[in-house]
Amino acid sequence: MITVRPGSHMYRLLCLLSVSGEFPSKSLDIFGDMRTIKTMVHKMEAAQKFRLYSNDTVLKTKLFQVSGRREKRTIRLAKNALNILSELHPDALDFYLSLYPDNKFTGNPLQIWRNHRAGETIAMCMMAGIETAPYILPELQKNHISQIIPETSSYYIARNFKKLCEAELSKTIFTRVIGLLFYPGDCYAVYNVRDAIMKYNGLGEVKTRQELSEIVRMNAGLNEVTSALLLAAAKKLGCKH
Repeated sequence: MITVRPGSHMYRLLCLLSVSGEFPSKSLDIFGDMRTIKTMVHKMEAAQKFRLYSNDTVLKTKLFQVSGRREKRTIRLAKNALNILSELHPDALDFYLSLYPDNKFTGNPLQIWRNHRAGETIAMCMMAGIETAPYILPELQKNHISQIIPETSSYYIARNFKKLCEAELSKTIFTRVIGLLFYPGDCYAVYNVRDAIMKYNGLGEVKTRQELSEIVRMNAGLNEVTSALLLAAAKKLGCKH
């Protein structure tokens, strides 16, 4: 009988998927030893019995499903395992279904790439002890100036702020910014280009900076966003001898 134990590799991956929806298999080493975590994921691709303390039941199901090849190889939650999200937080399942209704994904390579960029960034923040779960963090708003942001470090995914105001959506909808990392006294706009070349749109990112500055002014008591955190992966170059 398996329980969802806070701090375990399984728990961390569940927390991550509850927000990003999917995660690249090749990046599991962010959580620790790659072989150990891959073994765990492979085991959970087969049906297991889980004890759910949130509703006092036993559920037999696969936890993860893995599909795709090479760069597109992706880890998602099995459909019958969604009720396990209630072990993380009472609102985790509702939040997940609001983003991925009926646990369906388009399979579009570009969308998978976006989800992978988001997932990798969330994973790194989680391992640094930064709160990332939107169903735990206070919601951002643009109605009045208030100290909404927690005193401890927190990471808000782009979905948290891109649709705060439909009238201003054009300022952030096309930007590559994927999150806002708040820490005491300041904030970073976060980008993750992985191993691709970032096509920088100067005018677009200027508009984005203006919108993000307004958001942090209304929610964190800061004047503007002046810094960005750019995450990237180095390509392995082959050598001919």
